[in-house]
Amino acid sequence: MSKAYKKGVCPFCSEDTILSWHHVFGGTKTTRKFSEKYGAVIWICWKCHVTNENSIHRNAEWRNQLKAGHQRRIMEEQGWDLGRWMKEVGENYI
Repeated sequence: MSKAYKKGVCPFCSEDTILSWHHVFGGTKTTRKFSEKYGAVIWICWKCHVTNENSIHRNAEWRNQLKAGHQRRIMEEQGWDLGRWMKEVGENYI
């Protein structure tokens, strides 16, 4: 199994299954690397990740809440202000 998949329990639906890696800040190679560098990667089952109606890839509100939480955590851990965040990521989720 690649690093993008592992066996475990989904933190959202509690199903014991294969989990896939979701980059909180995805979209481009640069933002995926940013997610990996700063721990903004979650393990989630395929249904909650992609296929369910309210999956992370289909539910913008849920996705933005996740991004806002990780933005706050990363900014606090790194001692960054909003200007530095915008330089690194280019979009504010708070």
